[in-house]
Amino acid sequence: MAKLVIPGLIATIALTMLYWLAREEAFRGRCAGILHQDDNAIWIGGEKGWGTSLCVFANSEVPKISGVCAGESYCVVVGRTEDCKDTPGCTRFSKVISVTGGASK
Repeated sequence: MAKLVIPGLIATIALTMLYWLAREEAFRGRCAGILHQDDNAIWIGGEKGWGTSLCVFANSEVPKISGVCAGESYCVVVGRTEDCKDTPGCTRFSKVISVTGGASK
């Protein structure tokens, strides 16, 4: 009986892990461009030529980004995203997973 339980338990754990990894990946987004900032917020995009494409970040995630990228520099952010409420073409990052960049463009 123990020989059947252990493989079943391992399979259950493996399937649960795959489910959570797939779920996390479903909400992962990427945004790249010139990082802008003012006294209240930071964002990527929104300038002329971008149309309405805009990436904004939860206040709790700002230190992760500003620790790598300075204002008016090229920055790439990957994280958990959702559509902004009432703003078409806007993506809000609720959790930042990685940040790269920092070179001025």
